[in-house]
Order: sequence, then C-alpha cells, then structure tokens
Amino acid sequence: MSLYLCVLDTTSDTEFEGVEVGPYSYFAEVRELIRRSAEKVGIDLNKSVLLNHSDCSGVWATSDLDDLENEIRGLMAHFKVLQGRMISNLNWYVAWYLKSRPQTLHDSVVDVDGNPLLSRICELIRVARERCLPISFQ
Repeated sequence: MSLYLCVLDTTSDTEFEGVEVGPYSYFAEVRELIRRSAEKVGIDLNKSVLLNHSDCSGVWATSDLDDLENEIRGLMAHFKVLQGRMISNLNWYVAWYLKSRPQTLHDSVVDVDGNPLLSRICELIRVARERCLPISFQ
C-alpha cells in the first residue's frame, strides 16, 4: 500500500495536485526522521500538524495549512544543511534509477518520482490555499 497526498475537490471529483509519497512504511521512516529533528527546528511534538495526523486517512484541514507550512519550511531549512543519506530502500532505488547523488538530507527524502518530498508538500499547501481545499490522505 502506498500513501498519496492530494488537493481534491470532492464535490466535483477534481484533483488539482497530488504527490505519490511511497509506501506507508517509508512515510513512517520520514516521520521518524522528522520527529528526531523536531526540537532543533522548534516543532512542538505535542502540537505538530505533520506528526500528529494519521498517515492513512483524513485530511490536513485548511485551518492547519499555516502551521503545517511553518513546520515544513523549518524542516526544509534544517535538512538543506545536513549531509544527504538514504533512509530507506525506496530512496536508494529512486536515486539509483535517476542516477542522482543527493548531497543534502532535503534531497534524500524524496517522493516516488525523485522530487524532494518536503518541497512537494509545500506545493500542495500552495495549491490547497489557492483552492481553499484541504490536503487529503489517500
């Protein structure tokens, strides 16, 4: 099973943007990495939008987007200065397939297409704000 995040208008069944994150086990590894970095970037683990949401269903509501973006941007800045490393078989395979050599942790945490995952989530936030829609977990 794989996690897909998207901005979806359920009334018209129109998808405006989506990110194929990868297996749920990969997203769990990413969240654990974030959990270990949270204190360094000022994320309160008890109030974290990113970490305290189920990874298999539901939405990040429009009212959560500001806090979510602040968490993601803090993590992006932190990860961009840390040396890259593969955290799972998915990253290794994507890097091998794309013949890339991530230099930072930001570039190592990728979606299934090899794009930096945190940057892709920021793009989802932008589209969700524009459309006044939540980000759905599917």
